[in-house]
Amino acid sequence: PTWSKTGRSSALINYLTMHDIDGRDYENIRGVTETALDICRLEALTPVAMLYQGGYLTIKDFKNPLFTLGIPNEEVRLDLNSLLLQYAAQEEGGETFRDTTCFSLMEADFETFFTQLRALYAHLPYGSTETRVPEAAYQRILYVLLASWSPFRVTAEDRQAQGRADIVAESDERVFVFELKVDKTAAEALAQIKESGYAEPYRALGKPIHLIGLNFASATHSLSDTVVEALA
Repeated sequence: PTWSKTGRSSALINYLTMHDIDGRDYENIRGVTETALDICRLEALTPVAMLYQGGYLTIKDFKNPLFTLGIPNEEVRLDLNSLLLQYAAQEEGGETFRDTTCFSLMEADFETFFTQLRALYAHLPYGSTETRVPEAAYQRILYVLLASWSPFRVTAEDRQAQGRADIVAESDERVFVFELKVDKTAAEALAQIKESGYAEPYRALGKPIHLIGLNFASATHSLSDTVVEALA
């Protein structure tokens, strides 16, 4: 698309990645001042200003002197997620990698899906292995991966009466409920999904529901343990 070609910026993506950014943080940003949108003063540079100047955010409302910003449309949202994913994967074939990974999930080919995920996380620039990577960082990458693929409708930390599912991805055919852990077990993640009833709100859709537990090892920054179970 024309927008995609003109809006891409490696400097922007480098900046956003270093500042823990993903598309779901920027749907409705209230209370933004005109000064906050200025990119001329490097010492005061913000992710919001970078996204706004790069065309990833637009003004949704203005009540003097404050702006409300948001991602302008689905095309921009998908492109932002795709750019972040491609940077995270550190490979030119980022979109092909994404398509293979997401298609395998959509088809419930979990062996391929988990293999792809392990490869993705193995390529992420975590820094020193002595640095503990928070669970939210692993979750962010999975969210970006799934949300950048248009057949999926993805929510992160979906608020429910029983608690919050880390990630829920829904296609026309299936629903996938994810729980992520660090230095625990995938079985513990799966147990939390069940005990907290994260999948219950989706039963009414009448689709097959798959519960997926993922565990990451902080010592190696890798996806170390996986489990999947179809909801009865």
